[in-house]
Amino acid sequence: MGGVFVVFFTAGILFSFNLLGALGVHDLFHLAVGVPAAIFLGILALSAFVYRPFCRFVCPYGALLAVASSESLYRFVRTDLCIECGRCERACPVDEAKRTDAKAECYMCGRCVEVCPVEGALHYARR
Repeated sequence: MGGVFVVFFTAGILFSFNLLGALGVHDLFHLAVGVPAAIFLGILALSAFVYRPFCRFVCPYGALLAVASSESLYRFVRTDLCIECGRCERACPVDEAKRTDAKAECYMCGRCVEVCPVEGALHYARR
């Protein structure tokens, strides 16, 4: 993910790269047919199967936030009270609730805490 950020950042600085133009947003809304519009429609179709595909795989700002989030001092932490029921993992929209996940894409929606059946098994704390 950091590689995508570096590529787009470098292209933007060195070549004044137009990311929205390359992804076809302008072409789609002006009903132009072409490769950029097809790329935009592809990302749109992929969003039916993958949660926020543009933000997760293409957006340089999303990559920057993921790097910052992975190094965050505070995050949702499981305690010894966890019964490993898996409800938090199923409720997480970005699939970052497993014990082994880096929590880089977690945006603190709190759905994991809401569905947890054991009070205190999952809480926001310093890691």
